[in-house]
Amino acid sequence: MWRFVDESVSRDTSLADFGASEDEAKAESEREKSEAEAETEAVKAESEAEVGEQENQETESKTETETESEAEMESKTETESERGSRSDSASEDESESLVDSDAEPARATYDWTPGGVACECCGESVEKRWRDEDEMVCADCKEW
Repeated sequence: MWRFVDESVSRDTSLADFGASEDEAKAESEREKSEAEAETEAVKAESEAEVGEQENQETESKTETETESEAEMESKTETESERGSRSDSASEDESESLVDSDAEPARATYDWTPGGVACECCGESVEKRWRDEDEMVCADCKEW
């Protein structure tokens, strides 16, 4: 069957539309149906084969990954046992060196107070203040 597509109308045509006998039209229609079913089955079989291949590849890759993971775990275990033989005082010294005792704690660079608070420079009551060296000051007093 031929399908003519128009934006507004779609209609199936057959040999009967072109003057062929009704028997010929039925035979053509059944042949086309069987061809369509065979094509559908072929596509379905191909799709199932692809899914099977993907599953096999996933299984193989999982097996490889598991083998690699086992090898990594064994090497980590060996490394951890080697580390365990070091003295505890050495690891304490390492952790102390990671902390910088001279560092200043973090400070806010901006402050918003809904009711307003005095600017530390001019004394005006403002809601928004910014850090200027060691003081919290209004926008007018801040050196940008």
